Amino acid sequence: MKKLFDPPLADKLTPPLGALIAHFTGILITSTFVLLLSFMLARLLVALMK
Repeated sequence: MKKLFDPPLADKLTPPLGALIAHFTGILITSTFVLLLSFMLARLLVALMK
């Protein structure tokens, strides 16, 4: 995983931009995961109610 993000590549981006991209990527991944989890939970509830 660390080899994917090489220091030279990170240095090319300005620190604020890199941090911003990482922040928004984290938010996107988290929201997608939460959405998927709630969807599965809803499916489980529907299956239990039947």
